[in-house]
Amino acid sequence: MILQRLRHATAGHHHALEATLPFPKSLPEYQARLRWYYGFLAPWEASLERHHPNLGNSPKTRWLEEDLRHFSTDITQVPRCSTLPPVQSLSEALGSLYVWEGSMLGAQTISRQLCDTLGVSNSTGGRFFHGYGEDTASQWNRFRDRLQKHMETGESDTVIASAQLTFIHVQAWMEQCSKHEGRN
Repeated sequence: MILQRLRHATAGHHHALEATLPFPKSLPEYQARLRWYYGFLAPWEASLERHHPNLGNSPKTRWLEEDLRHFSTDITQVPRCSTLPPVQSLSEALGSLYVWEGSMLGAQTISRQLCDTLGVSNSTGGRFFHGYGEDTASQWNRFRDRLQKHMETGESDTVIASAQLTFIHVQAWMEQCSKHEGRN
């Protein structure tokens, strides 16, 4: 019930973000998306690790680095987001993680579409969207169980606000990148 409340409270933000990021139609467009994700996730994961070193090491930045290297992108030249959602408290961190861990569920579908339309696979620049692969459901279930237990302690409002704020920050970053790169 608590997780349904979280999902309902973030649904509008989730749909708005999806509308901001249509499926890439070309490899250059896909590579731009990887840069945009990296520009957000690299500083966000560093902040998360700084505030919560025992929360678990997220591999998403590493996956994006693999993909960007595959396409010969100099990651030192990728712009980084400087306006990140706060993750100082555990509730803020878990709310923000909800967005990114949940994104790995949809990434499974995107991974298959990337392979079918652009020829991008786990080993050819699609590591990020491959995500946890066949372990995605079990990863999500573990995270969801931890999140629910935490929300039952009375922190649900903070978790929800953090998830909403994370969607807002990600969307703002993606829109900024899109304008800067001319929608590539």
